Amino acid sequence: MKKYLICITVIAALLGAMIPPVHAAVIHEVLEERELFGGVVYRHIQRLEDSGWQDIHAVQADLNAPGVKLEVLKSNKGESYMETVSKLAAESGAIAAVNADFFAAKRGESGRGSAVGVEVREGELKSSASVAESMNTLYKVLDDERFYVNAFRFDITVTAANGKMDKIKLVNKYDDLTGIVMYTDDWAETSVGSVGGIIEVSVDKNGTVVEKVTESAPVRIPDGGYVLSAHMSYNTFLLDYVQVGDKISVDIQSTPNVDYIETAVGGGAVLVHEGAIPATYSHNATGRNPRSAVGLDESGMIVTLVAVDGRRSEAKGMTQKELSRLMLDLGCYTALNFDGGGSTAMAIEQKVVNTPSDGSQRKVTNALGVVTQTEDNAPAIAAQIKCDDRVFLGAALPIRVIGLNQYRKETPLNGNVVLKADSGKIEGNLFYPDVVGTVKIKASCNGFTDEKEITVLNSPREISFENKKVSICSGETFTPVLTGYDAEGTKATIRLSDMSVASSNDVVKITDETITGTSEGSAVITASFGKVSANMAVMVDGAPEIGVPENISVPDSQNVAKELYAEGAYRFAVFGNTRNSVTLFDRFLLFLINLFNLFFKSCQKAPSPLTAISFVFI
Repeated sequence: MKKYLICITVIAALLGAMIPPVHAAVIHEVLEERELFGGVVYRHIQRLEDSGWQDIHAVQADLNAPGVKLEVLKSNKGESYMETVSKLAAESGAIAAVNADFFAAKRGESGRGSAVGVEVREGELKSSASVAESMNTLYKVLDDERFYVNAFRFDITVTAANGKMDKIKLVNKYDDLTGIVMYTDDWAETSVGSVGGIIEVSVDKNGTVVEKVTESAPVRIPDGGYVLSAHMSYNTFLLDYVQVGDKISVDIQSTPNVDYIETAVGGGAVLVHEGAIPATYSHNATGRNPRSAVGLDESGMIVTLVAVDGRRSEAKGMTQKELSRLMLDLGCYTALNFDGGGSTAMAIEQKVVNTPSDGSQRKVTNALGVVTQTEDNAPAIAAQIKCDDRVFLGAALPIRVIGLNQYRKETPLNGNVVLKADSGKIEGNLFYPDVVGTVKIKASCNGFTDEKEITVLNSPREISFENKKVSICSGETFTPVLTGYDAEGTKATIRLSDMSVASSNDVVKITDETITGTSEGSAVITASFGKVSANMAVMVDGAPEIGVPENISVPDSQNVAKELYAEGAYRFAVFGNTRNSVTLFDRFLLFLINLFNLFFKSCQKAPSPLTAISFVFI
């Protein structure tokens, strides 16, 4: 009977592993966080969930902070041009940016396309809402610092000189032209062209028709004016009622009123509404994919930009519902879905930090960016200790103390800095620990103080060079980066000058933290710290590449087999893929990991009888 019960239990566990949970259980999480600017924080979150790995990038910007603004980023070439997120960030100077609106790419012309939703920049309408999609918009009203999310509705009309009126379908979008489309001088230098039964009418900034063409190449859009285009098989208003020399007018009405909107960008479904996930979505992008989103706190002043990687083993991606839960977890009261998939990209300080699923950045229609403004020579209002959080016993930790102005940007302190530590000693700007554990470093200067807690690690189990092979020229100097790992896998940087360093050849000169090429040839550099050592190869002046010997590390004392003889003890091993759970057994593996994780967390001491668990991760 006992055997049957065991079989039933295992089958139930397997079946349970096949059914995705309502809420993804977080088994393990690694968080890296850094401040980009006063009130702007970037977080890189890596999670192992019961469905696999998630790779999340999030930026939180407090619009209450001095000098922090949220802006829509667009190619300098015009509304019909697309660009990568990193390029948009570089052109605008944004310190953080994420791709925004969905778009329609122009068939047969790379790098051209138009936004599906609304776009308003600096108080001017650049693109109207699509009439065929249930989209929503993030926007800011003039003289109101808060952001909101809502659906926009447009009613745009053109009135001919004789009083006849017709609807304008869209503003600044590629379209089939079954209705009249308006192209302003924000679109590009020229219109879409009138070949194939299309008519185009050019209107100057005074509302005077200056050109009317059919079967023509694209015409120049007048400065401050616009071009109206329509396919004559569907709409003959421009043909019948508009002539060169006529005065015509365009009236744009919208809800909310676009005349009072300072900034707006389109998106998809509302992911979070008033602190809750909607029962249904207005626009449902199905499947587990890379995702981008924007969120607001209840005040509308704390903005969260998110990029979730996907379509790779280290990043499963998210469903729209999972993205909603993530935005709630990040403190959002309102959240809006942006274009995802291969479009998902986040740039931090003009560099892409995520891994786009296409292998490289896709050009997108626009992005949402955090832009900062500062006063020149703003004085320091605080001091801050800048150093690593961890150091190995026997190594030194370099410390910098900087001044921060009201924008949390570095500025001179102009005074003598005094450093103190709870234990160990400080010489100049170096801290030398003398005991494993935590130590507080304190700094003071000109009445400003700061303190930081440092973790002192025991001897490293292994060390490694960041670059195992480097090619340089004679006279060229580089600074190698060495990282040590303790028995628990915790890492810390170790300075080259804290090592015993040797070279197999005199083609390089080693001085403190640097290595300089002196003559043609190759050398193996060996850096030793206690019982461990690391190797790298340096090739000078085009010398042939050489092999790199294996590093010497201390055996992992935990990675050994142990015999258990206690009554009732048992042993089992699990083989599977925790990063790409595509098989039934892979799901069972994740189920077991989650189960044991929850079980051991609930225990204050090791369970009895003793259990040996072997996990083999691929």
